[in-house]
Amino acid sequence: MICVFCKKEIDKKDAFSFVMNGQVRPKYCCNKEEYDRYISRLYAESEAWSLSEEIVGHNNHTFKNRMWRQIISEYDVVDIRDYLKEEKDYIKRYMETKSFVSDYNELAYYKSILVNNLNKRKQEQKPAPKVELPHEDLSNCMVGEGVAPSRKKRRSFSEINA
Repeated sequence: MICVFCKKEIDKKDAFSFVMNGQVRPKYCCNKEEYDRYISRLYAESEAWSLSEEIVGHNNHTFKNRMWRQIISEYDVVDIRDYLKEEKDYIKRYMETKSFVSDYNELAYYKSILVNNLNKRKQEQKPAPKVELPHEDLSNCMVGEGVAPSRKKRRSFSEINA
């Protein structure tokens, strides 16, 4: 059996099994904690999807599904949901001010807004790496003494072939 959350191979007798929405075949998790995280992730994904539908509107464009799967694979669903909860009204008003020729253009614009703002949030959360420079003893160095550049004469192709 394979865990639906961490994708590890697990033994059936040690696994935590559950059935979702009346499905016939059970799904398996390594333990109860992973099951809880899996369910909370599914809930966050469904909530983020419904927020996205409120912003862009309900359309069955296949690009929307592909776009959504790509965004979910690159970013944490909880971060997406939190961002959409906070900025839903702003994005919705902003999208209404623009006029789009097609649904594809609207969805591509929405995707770029979402991805750019998620990247900004990720950068703000990540502290800048602290770089420690090595301390060198500079007492033996002469000030003003540099390395002279080499004065190699450049030749053209006609001089080389001649």
